[in-house]
Amino acid sequence: MDCQATRFSIRLVLVLVLAMVVGPSAMGLRSHAQEASATIRVVHDREAFVTTILVPARDGQISWSDILRGVSRARGFDDRALEDLGTRGAFPINSPFTRPIIAAMNAAFSPDIRFSIAEKDATAEGPDELQIRLDRKALLASHREISRRLRRSVTARIGRAKSYGIHLDSGWQQAAPDRPLVLLVHGLQSSGSHMANLLVSPRAAQLPCGVFDYPNDQPIMDSSLLLARELREFAEHHPGRRVTLLTHSMGGLVARAVVENPDLDPGNVDQLIMISPPSHGSVLAEFGFGLDLCESVLSADRRDRARWAAAAIEDGLADAQLDLQPGSPFLTTLNARPRNPRIRYSLILGDVAELTAEELVAARRMLDRAGASNRWVKFFGSRVDRWLADLDEVVDGRGDGVVALKRGRLDGVKDTVIRHFSHLSFNQSPMTGEAHLVLADVMERLLPD
Repeated sequence: MDCQATRFSIRLVLVLVLAMVVGPSAMGLRSHAQEASATIRVVHDREAFVTTILVPARDGQISWSDILRGVSRARGFDDRALEDLGTRGAFPINSPFTRPIIAAMNAAFSPDIRFSIAEKDATAEGPDELQIRLDRKALLASHREISRRLRRSVTARIGRAKSYGIHLDSGWQQAAPDRPLVLLVHGLQSSGSHMANLLVSPRAAQLPCGVFDYPNDQPIMDSSLLLARELREFAEHHPGRRVTLLTHSMGGLVARAVVENPDLDPGNVDQLIMISPPSHGSVLAEFGFGLDLCESVLSADRRDRARWAAAAIEDGLADAQLDLQPGSPFLTTLNARPRNPRIRYSLILGDVAELTAEELVAARRMLDRAGASNRWVKFFGSRVDRWLADLDEVVDGRGDGVVALKRGRLDGVKDTVIRHFSHLSFNQSPMTGEAHLVLADVMERLLPD
């Protein structure tokens, strides 16, 4: 067993020990906990991606119900729905046994989660507090390390099920050397073959074409590193050939993370055409893991194979969806960089979606009414309502069903076109909406003369 596995095991054991040693204390503090819950504080440092939960003591005791409410509030749930559940467990904040347990927990969970006791001096008002500090970046890094280890283990046991990287059309080198290679970069829950409609016109114009396939749900930065490596290798073998990246959806982020990072930019890309990129994320990414599971179960080739679950793991474990959430660390870093001055950017966005603004308002009202009579609808409803309040992705005229216009736009890209199409218009046969006009837009930029 290596160090990472040992550390994970120690974490698990310490959590169980904490539950056995501290948890069973039944101090009968329900009324105190309800009073204290009003002063639970949650502080979000959005620039540092750190959340601090401050749980006050009452009569020297920290209630487990208050900890639960604080964590729920930090996650955006309505913790008022938990007020009368009657959780009675508590532990003394200044017991001789509490600090060693907190020190052990910090040793196990640092830097992801840290616990501390904030004692007030004689001149300060208010009780001592238990502080829980959640480092979002560190938590994400831990999650991804586990995901990578699982993927490596699975692919080593079953053999690689897919071949990832750049795949060029047969005979592509017969095209004139001054013609750029058009490289298609697909998005989430997709592949180069699924988005083949985007290459019909370039291929008909006898432009050299290819696709870049990658594990669609691994961390976006991992996909960008693979693309950068593949482009560098292509440049070594074909130093005179320029490249145009034609992207759909998340593929635009994969591409930008390469060409806008001086450490990754291979230097042979001079044009980036992005269709429906979630430049600032998508609220629908909150529901991403469910979509990934459905895609894995319903995909015919995976359903017919007994190892579809292993193939799903190889594609990624909802890592890309975490990057696609608005305000994620990945998007914050990506959008802080300027556009690459050597590259001609084009952006094409769609505005055909499933709902009207009125239907979304009606859904929020229905959710509010249901929350008045059901505890758990109220608990989850606050977070769902926050999503619905900003869900332009699915409102006709404001988004394409997956990407909102306001989150698709990108500073510094003057060549921005809005067309009437949905996010899924291009992988349907026949294509829907103004998808044919989008293909014409693409060709005008590929062959401007």
